Amino acid sequence: MVEDYQLRPLSIEVYDQVVGIVHYTYSATVAPNGATSFRVTGKWTEIYLKQDGQWVMIGSAEGQIIRQEVLGHPRRLAARPNKRLQATRSKQRAPEAIR
Repeated sequence: MVEDYQLRPLSIEVYDQVVGIVHYTYSATVAPNGATSFRVTGKWTEIYLKQDGQWVMIGSAEGQIIRQEVLGHPRRLAARPNKRLQATRSKQRAPEAIR
């Protein structure tokens, strides 16, 4: 279960008013069933294409956990980039800044 989270926009790039790329960092406190809560952080990118006047998400990519902190006991983990790209189209709305 996610106890709390923060999503911080880093940059928004728009190309020819047709393609938008949004970069974020995220952090969350996660509490698996019956386990000790821990903090995770990472990076997130969303890619949008403007179709018929609407921004449609066409892909996303994530950098997996780059730091994990068992509450009260920091522990560093090696960065593990996730090169997976979700190719499915989504009707999710684009962030306000690129509309």
